[in-house]
Amino acid sequence: MESKLQKETDMRKEITAIVVVVGLVLTGIIFVVRPVLAFPVSAPLNPVELTTVSLPSGVYNAGYSTTLTSTADPSSGPVWSLISGTLPAGILLSSAGVLSGTATKIGDYATTIQVYDGYTTDSASFTLSVTSPMAYTPGTLLKQTGLAAVYLLGTDMKLYSFSTPTEFLSYGYGWGVIVEIPEREMTMYLLANTIQMRSGTLAKEPDTGAVFLIQNGEARLFPSGEVFLGLGYQWGAIATTVPGETAWYARGADMAVSSPLSHLAGTKVKIDASAAVYLLELDGSTLKKRWIPSESVYLNTGWQWVEVVTISPEEMATYPDGPVMWYRDGTLIKGADQTACYLLDHGLKRPFNSADDFEAMRYSWAAIQTALQYEADSIPLGVYLQPDQAKYDELAARRAAAAAAQWSSEYAAGTVNTAVGSFTYKMVKATITGTTVKTFSGEPSECVTNCQTQALQTYVQYGGGFAGMNGSYFCPPDYAYCGGKVSAYDTPLWDWDRQSWINWSNKDWDHRAAITFVGGTPSSYWAGWWSNNGDGTFNTWHDSIPPSSGITAGIFNYPMLIHNSAIIASADNTDTKQRDQKGRRGAIGYNGTHLMLVVAENATVIDLAYIMQSLGATNSLNLDGGGSSALYAEGGYQVGPGRSLPNAIVLVH
Repeated sequence: MESKLQKETDMRKEITAIVVVVGLVLTGIIFVVRPVLAFPVSAPLNPVELTTVSLPSGVYNAGYSTTLTSTADPSSGPVWSLISGTLPAGILLSSAGVLSGTATKIGDYATTIQVYDGYTTDSASFTLSVTSPMAYTPGTLLKQTGLAAVYLLGTDMKLYSFSTPTEFLSYGYGWGVIVEIPEREMTMYLLANTIQMRSGTLAKEPDTGAVFLIQNGEARLFPSGEVFLGLGYQWGAIATTVPGETAWYARGADMAVSSPLSHLAGTKVKIDASAAVYLLELDGSTLKKRWIPSESVYLNTGWQWVEVVTISPEEMATYPDGPVMWYRDGTLIKGADQTACYLLDHGLKRPFNSADDFEAMRYSWAAIQTALQYEADSIPLGVYLQPDQAKYDELAARRAAAAAAQWSSEYAAGTVNTAVGSFTYKMVKATITGTTVKTFSGEPSECVTNCQTQALQTYVQYGGGFAGMNGSYFCPPDYAYCGGKVSAYDTPLWDWDRQSWINWSNKDWDHRAAITFVGGTPSSYWAGWWSNNGDGTFNTWHDSIPPSSGITAGIFNYPMLIHNSAIIASADNTDTKQRDQKGRRGAIGYNGTHLMLVVAENATVIDLAYIMQSLGATNSLNLDGGGSSALYAEGGYQVGPGRSLPNAIVLVH
């Protein structure tokens, strides 16, 4: 019995033969003809299938080629096409099913490809990843040489930008961990969205003083100080934004003290009877608490202890447990008992083959986080990080340029002879060329009391420095005459993080003076009283006015020791303690080629002016001394650590 398919084929042959014969008769041409088919046979019994399972990854600026496969007979000429998504720039799909070219952007590219065999189609979705030969990993902070913009490399290998310092600092990042790369590398990456302030950030508008909690893209106003304090927040945790920044966020509901009390995602919480700290974080629609297992993990996030809110055990019990917090990707880490350094990448610690590899990728030694040894040991080991040849070439060029510039830094201790006697001193001296000065405040804004402080070593490591020194006069907790202004300082300071002055309105008080910097290039300014107005006020004069913007670092204090080679410190501009009491004194100074951080022993402030002059300074500013004295160099304290400091000076190479 014939099949249906065979019957259809025979019928087609008969129809074809009849048509051909009739046509020839009508034209007068009669001869024997061979029957032919008028149209193709029926479609194959089995539809085509696309058999490629995945696409191999490509590398930026390197040749790429892969051939897609299917069940279609290649000789029949199946046609391939892109039906949705995108391919990396520089990669094309041919109709023959060949993906090839040279990728000019890195990232993950989702695409859907179809094959057509003339009868049926099949399609599949793929992700084609183009990786960086420079081996930078998600979580890395990048900026282009010569430009100010900073970006976070996301898990999709796109660059997410920070538009303000507030956004950057809300995630706890430090400027010292940013990797500076040349334009040729920056152009590899696709740009993504701007990053908003982290949920849980307390933000204050500088013009109005209004304080908001940033929460999931909304700014929620604290209507009163009572509400702020009633929720357990501390004033020192507030970050001052750029003017109008909170207006970029949708206005959420005002903050309120609820009953029973509860807090929002992004809050760090603890109960009074325990040292354990948790982060409240949304998991879907459920607010959970994530345990932060150690101080080093907490500090890795960049959070300050003043941000922790103490809550009741009853409130804590309402939050179910979430996953434990851990070090974030992009962190440079070492164990407390080891010297080997690793980069964290997707839960793995990836080692460097050598110090050259580390420096070729432009990482900073000061950015390495020291973890508890058991924490470092518990992280699985990943593959080595490997720079490309261009990175090694750039490293060699940087080293050659540094050698040509004859940059140098030294730590020295000894005795110096002056016109007023001999004094022992300790000093860090570095060439202006090749050195950047950074001034940091522990407080994110102007502060009246209970101001945030840090150890000098913390400032140095945060800023990526090789040396540092304590900054201006402040009120330690044990100084009763400060009137409760604990750890506050009055003199202006240019804060590197926020790139603005703190306490700028106080620049004219009481013979105040300043040294400012653009990179490592210094300038000196000072002011003085010149007459009493009869009502207890004074007029002031300036030899020149310090700039209110356009600098990178700056610090005020009093008095100016040396200005344009002339000794300024005298009985007229010093108080009794400065003028008569001998003790430990500190100063910053410079001349045409070098910067100097100096701590001298058994000296008055006037003595210190002569010491700085004998050490070669042509301009010098008195800093805090006594129990606040601290000098950090060659990987450790040479003086101190002294008190915890509200501000500090850091030198960076």
